[in-house]
Amino acid sequence: MTSFEEIREKASEIAGKVADKSLIFAKKAADKTKAAAKIAKLSAEIAAEKERVKKNYAEIGRIYYEKYKEDPEEDVAQAVSEISISMEIIEAKRAEIEEIKSAGDDKADDVEECCCDESCGESCSCEDENPADGDE
Repeated sequence: MTSFEEIREKASEIAGKVADKSLIFAKKAADKTKAAAKIAKLSAEIAAEKERVKKNYAEIGRIYYEKYKEDPEEDVAQAVSEISISMEIIEAKRAEIEEIKSAGDDKADDVEECCCDESCGESCSCEDENPADGDE
């Protein structure tokens, strides 16, 4: 039979091995965490650089477009034409927005002058201007 001392030594030896393995495991986990953090940081830096490249490409394109839109090189003529068409569409839509805004301002003035709630007992002069639905 083994003595209590032998059991204690064996348990101490096993505990030492477990502690060593735990330290190795913890170090590996810490190393992996550091590596993952470094990869995330580098990935974010790559994304920032890609965005910077994209911005500069766009700036080069804008400069080229402004400089050569009247006489673009053959290999970019289609893209220049599409940009010009899009710019015209944008301007037309902006003008339409301004038209709607100014018309809305005129309507707001009309509403302030009108007492269509009939609480005053007077006939509404705007009824002559705006026929009811179905009377048109």
